[in-house]
Amino acid sequence: MLRRAWNDSVWSKVIAAGITAGLAAIGAVVAKHLERVFEVGGAAAALLGRSITIPVWLVIGVLVVVVVLAALVLIFWQRKRPPPPGDEVQPNAVPVVLVSPRR
Repeated sequence: MLRRAWNDSVWSKVIAAGITAGLAAIGAVVAKHLERVFEVGGAAAALLGRSITIPVWLVIGVLVVVVVLAALVLIFWQRKRPPPPGDEVQPNAVPVVLVSPRR
């Protein structure tokens, strides 16, 4: 249903306006509480800036697991995805033909 609404020329703009309004609302809330955000950010930066000891084999192991899982997700996602349809033309679209002047 959302895909049909997105392909509609009017509803796609309504959805895009809703997304933009949502992002603007989030930005307004962040701007209103910006001082508190910086306080929390400063505390998080101080926490993340501390030195800790991690074995190299653990870091390599985690990276290998993440890469293997990402590859498996991509492989299975490609298999389950149906083939794309021919042309996705909007039902209310007006066909436009490019006409070049005669020479």
